[in-house]
Amino acid sequence: EFHEYSVEWVGEDIVFRLDEAEVYRLENWSDKIPEPMFAVLNFAKINNSPMRESWTMEVDWVRHESLD
Repeated sequence: EFHEYSVEWVGEDIVFRLDEAEVYRLENWSDKIPEPMFAVLNFAKINNSPMRESWTMEVDWVRHESLD
């Protein structure tokens, strides 16, 4: 199954999207980021349950854009 994830710095906000739909927004965060943003590709395990099976992540491409 294919999905497109994105993170965009919009004005003072950081916007997270899944398949072009906004799923989360950090409002007024531009002053709270102490260093340049960078990409990390991994699985986000958000619970304490043990991993019982093998996981695979295939990445077709990664793109970085800057208006600077």
